[in-house]
Amino acid sequence: MPLASPSTTHHLAESPSNRTGLAIAALIFGVLAAGLALTAATGGMFLPYAWYVVVALAVVTLCCGLLSVGRRHHRSTAGGVVAWIGTVGGVVALVLGVWGMTDVLRNPHHNVPAAGSVQVLHPTADHTSAPPTVPTTTALAGPQLSIGQTYQMDNIAVRLTGPHDYTPSSMASSSDGAAIRRAVRFTVTITNNTGAALNANGVDIEGIVGGLTVGHIYDTDIQGLAEDVQPGQTVTFPVAFNVPTAPTPLVLQVSPQSMSSTDKIFYLGTV
Repeated sequence: MPLASPSTTHHLAESPSNRTGLAIAALIFGVLAAGLALTAATGGMFLPYAWYVVVALAVVTLCCGLLSVGRRHHRSTAGGVVAWIGTVGGVVALVLGVWGMTDVLRNPHHNVPAAGSVQVLHPTADHTSAPPTVPTTTALAGPQLSIGQTYQMDNIAVRLTGPHDYTPSSMASSSDGAAIRRAVRFTVTITNNTGAALNANGVDIEGIVGGLTVGHIYDTDIQGLAEDVQPGQTVTFPVAFNVPTAPTPLVLQVSPQSMSSTDKIFYLGTV
């Protein structure tokens, strides 16, 4: 029985199925690498990590493809074609992967989106921002008195005294919703010398600091005028305001009949 030649033994060791398997693996990895590279290049998906995967797949593709092409014998011509297609795909993927990694390393922050919630506007020659308006005390259109004086307007006598020491309770609140910094209290005395009742809701008293009104303080013992003032009646009631902690000029604007008249009395002092 004749013995097999060394050449025959060598070709039996390298089975066609192994060579075809490498060709198919090269094709699969090449398609995956090229597809991922094109997706990352056009859509920017999974950057920058996609490029590292592309390069790894390209290296595996080239290894399988070159090993398969380097072996001359395939089961069919189609096997060689598959090996070459996989190898070319690996080369394309490797080129794209190296390009993508280089771009990422050169511009490490090119994928960080710009903040869309903040818009910075810089003044130009055509659009300059005006300086903020500084509050100023407006002209006081009415008699100006010192705190403690009495003044009669439209047969209604008004007197305002104070400030008095006052510590608000835990139930106190300011009409402007701000925290109470310092509370100052005054006493208002009104005598109705007219022939009709004076509407309690029409008696308006405002505190003004630096041209701006300050909050009224309401507490268990400071509720304002509750009932109408009858003809010939004199009523006394407290008012309190939320003022800055430092001593400051204060204007107290009294409107005895705010619902029917624009006449006002202004008391000026420092608290």
